[in-house]
Amino acid sequence: MLIPSEIKIESQLKNQIETSWQQAVRVAKKYARRIAEHHEVIIRFDKRVGFYRGNSLGAALTIAFIEELLSYYNSPVVITTGKGISLTGGLEKDGSLIATSEEIIGKKVENVFYSPIQTFVVPEGDLPYAETKLKTLQKEFPKRKLNLIGIKTLEDLLDSRKLVDIRKQKIAVRSAKFAVNNKVAILFFMVIVILVYFARLYDFDSNPAILVNKGTWLYVQNKNGKELWKKKVGYNSYIDYEKNRSLVAQKIFDVDNDGTNEVILSLEDKNQYSPPLSYNRVACFSSSGSLVWEYVFRDSISSIEQQHSLDYLTNIIDTITINGKKALALFANNILYPSAVFFVELSTGKRFGPTMWHVGHLHSGLIGDIDEDGNNELIMTGVNNSLGRVIIFSIDVDKIGGQLPAVSDRIFLGRPIAEVNNYVLLPKSDYTSYFKLKFNRDMWGNLSLNTVTKEPFFYLYEGKEPDYKGILVEFTKDLTLKKLDISEGFEVARDSLVARGELPLPYSHTKEYLDILFEQVRYWDGERFVRKENLN
Repeated sequence: MLIPSEIKIESQLKNQIETSWQQAVRVAKKYARRIAEHHEVIIRFDKRVGFYRGNSLGAALTIAFIEELLSYYNSPVVITTGKGISLTGGLEKDGSLIATSEEIIGKKVENVFYSPIQTFVVPEGDLPYAETKLKTLQKEFPKRKLNLIGIKTLEDLLDSRKLVDIRKQKIAVRSAKFAVNNKVAILFFMVIVILVYFARLYDFDSNPAILVNKGTWLYVQNKNGKELWKKKVGYNSYIDYEKNRSLVAQKIFDVDNDGTNEVILSLEDKNQYSPPLSYNRVACFSSSGSLVWEYVFRDSISSIEQQHSLDYLTNIIDTITINGKKALALFANNILYPSAVFFVELSTGKRFGPTMWHVGHLHSGLIGDIDEDGNNELIMTGVNNSLGRVIIFSIDVDKIGGQLPAVSDRIFLGRPIAEVNNYVLLPKSDYTSYFKLKFNRDMWGNLSLNTVTKEPFFYLYEGKEPDYKGILVEFTKDLTLKKLDISEGFEVARDSLVARGELPLPYSHTKEYLDILFEQVRYWDGERFVRKENLN
């Protein structure tokens, strides 16, 4: 039932309400033992500003349904949204958020801009339009600060502790609800309310929810921004090239499913400990900052040219379930060119499963059924050191092992070539070659999926550090390169060299120049690198 009601609910809205309810019940069943098959649901709008149409209330409605269901069933776990947050976006049956359009999201950003809202959550596909509109509005009101966040799926929203808090319900609160429902004395209830009030007043929340990097320090905060503890890290967020290291060096997970989060870190500053650490590790810390487990990757690997050292820097990809076991997928980069992908148990940090090697450092990864074939695959980007090119590859998780394609004397000894779905060598521009550099680059944690098409994309960074220029590379789900989009910065920088005769024609914005870049792309056919038209 909708209040205020209409004679007939518009079909898209009706379908969205049903989808939101189904998604909310699915989530609530994780925390409440028994949920009845039938409920009387009333959706009440405080203010009516027009007729209700479309599906953009879907995500917000789903969160509201979840909150009410868990409250109604007095679940041991509660889900609440943060203060000063507004949310828009329809919800698909698979849990993905539906992008709207540039015009519609622009109007929504404008409405939120002139409100007290501090954070506006939008479908990730709408984020570029929202950011453009926000910049326009801030030209007139530069002091207005509005944080825009793009979300891909309902699960992403629930996983973000900056937006949604999932934690065990305090015993006092749950007891109070039980008391009221069972007509226990009002005096007892009032005592519980007072206790809860003072608990909130003094912010006793010790659950890690937010990770904030400031220079070489990482601050672990609760959902309200209160500092719980801090660590010194081995990178500097104020340096352009290092600011994205946090994307692969720190994650928040509830490793033991007890409702309290742990923090997993790599790339710590080893000198903050006494005595200083003599090794690089990945480590899991409790909500209070004490060490739960650590793992040090020191695998031995040899190529034709040399035996490599045991010094690696370990980085975080994501979690995945393998044979019923919750695993943490990691990648380690040697001080030279070897890198490896491997797994540890999320709860204990113990190594298990296969290891896969690569000739060149890896920088970014995603895990999931990206190509929608029913199997989870790993997609990663990095640099192939034997070929001097940025690469992207895909391999089914159950086929991880051996070594990824390479050539020359840098191939690893005794490791078979992995059975990849695709392994692609990407172009290097003459702008990068102008600086006599062997490689262009990809950035840490740079690989993403388009929220609408679910297809991978990332940026090639051309030129010389720190003044890199970007080229967007977009792929189909099977990693066929389908688009190169040259940034304005790249065009201006390269074309100035062309105009001075220091680089050859054609100019960067032309089809002829894009054809030159596409011509460099090669695909692994199981034995060698070939053009797409020659791929088996």
